[in-house]
Order: sequence, then C-alpha cells, then structure tokens
Amino acid sequence: MKEAEWLEQLAIMQLRWPQSNITHQAGDLWFLDLSEFEAEQVEASITALYRDGREFCPNGAQVRLKLLELRTDQIDHGRAYELAMKAAGPMGGHTGDGLAWLREQSRLAADAVESYGWRDFCLNGTIDEGTRRAQFRDVFKSIAARSERDQRYTGIEAGGLDALPSGPKKIGDVVRALPRGKAA
Repeated sequence: MKEAEWLEQLAIMQLRWPQSNITHQAGDLWFLDLSEFEAEQVEASITALYRDGREFCPNGAQVRLKLLELRTDQIDHGRAYELAMKAAGPMGGHTGDGLAWLREQSRLAADAVESYGWRDFCLNGTIDEGTRRAQFRDVFKSIAARSERDQRYTGIEAGGLDALPSGPKKIGDVVRALPRGKAA
C-alpha cells in the first residue's frame, strides 16, 4: 500500500469513528503495521471492523489482525480431519502422494498430519477412531495457533526472541525513513 492510499483509509476511519482523534504519529505508526498489504485488503478489513460494530477506531494492529483473519485459508479441525482421512485413503496411502494432495488442499491440515506423524495417521485400525480424531484435533489447534501467531508477528525484529519469526523490517529504520511533515 502506498502512503497516499493509506491517507485515504485514515480519512475513512475518521468518518466512521468521528469521536476519534487520530494523530499524525499514530497514523504513521499504523501505516507501518499495514504497509505490506494491498490497499483494497486494508480497506476491506476496516469496513469489516466497522460492520462488526466496533465502537472505537481500530489501531493498525487491530486492522492487521482482522486482515489476516479475513484472508487466511484456515479451516477448522473437523474439515482438516476429513481431508487428512481422504489423503490417507485411496488417494495416496503411505506413499506420500496423499500428503502432497493434502498440502494442495490445506497447508495447515498437512502440517498437522506431519506433526502427528503421517505414517501413524495412515495406520487405520490400530488406534480407536475417536482417539485419533481427538489427538489430531489437539495437534491441529496447536499448528493453527502457531501459524496465526507467526502471521500476526511477521516483520517484527526478533532481537534474539525465539518465539518471534525473524522479519526483514526494523520498525526504527522504517520510522526514520518516513517523510516528515506528511499529514495523516
């Protein structure tokens, strides 16, 4: 998104939440949170937050979180289990072809099956169906939460923190590079 496009979004936000007083500094900081995305996606996210009935103007991080929520291909654990069972059956069984098919359908489901253990998952009949489903659910929820966290924190300089994905952007460098005197 370009700065001019962001300024349009700020104006829309001010109209939707007239009680908010968005400062230039806040607008610049929010732009950093959102600049990697397409303007249309940011606009759709702001509109979704507005239609959700949000009473106060969302900050850049809240708009980013809504954007990631709206564009994610994340499925629920029930659908992921269905796909995984289909992949483990006649589509590919233990050869790995089923896993490749599953990855095409859902990256999260494939990651969960790999974490669970593809071979163990494919061994039908050696484990109770309810037990396997419950174990898969737990693994899937963990994988999905980690994926969501990684998307939310992308671009944050890790500074040695293992839980943060390393990103290309240092916020201090970007702030120093912003043009001065621009109205937000």
